[in-house]
Amino acid sequence: MINWTEQELIALKNRLMGRVYWAWFLKRVFIPAGLVLAVSGFILVKELSSVHLGIIAGNTLGQLAKLEFLGLANYFWVALRETEFDSFLIMVSAALLAAFFGRRLIRETLNFWTSRSSVLSARYSKF
Repeated sequence: MINWTEQELIALKNRLMGRVYWAWFLKRVFIPAGLVLAVSGFILVKELSSVHLGIIAGNTLGQLAKLEFLGLANYFWVALRETEFDSFLIMVSAALLAAFFGRRLIRETLNFWTSRSSVLSARYSKF
């Protein structure tokens, strides 16, 4: 028969619950968000490669250097109007999907690392 001290039981429970929380985090948050971010990032890069980003960046920096904000707004409006509709929809949907799951991944990661220790210590301190 093994006699466990209270500290040993608390340490064992904390390690087990840490593994449970880590498995939950990987299964429910990291893997789905990582897959969606990878796929939407691939789609976004694929669509952006068809757009001439170098020319757009050069024109944007030129407008910013001259401090012509009205010209910059007009340039963006013309660039938006001249973009093919299906490419525009694909880029916007991929960017929104990446932003949503990126925000979720960051939020859940911060919650996982900040609240896990307080949850474990509060839950098992009474044993």
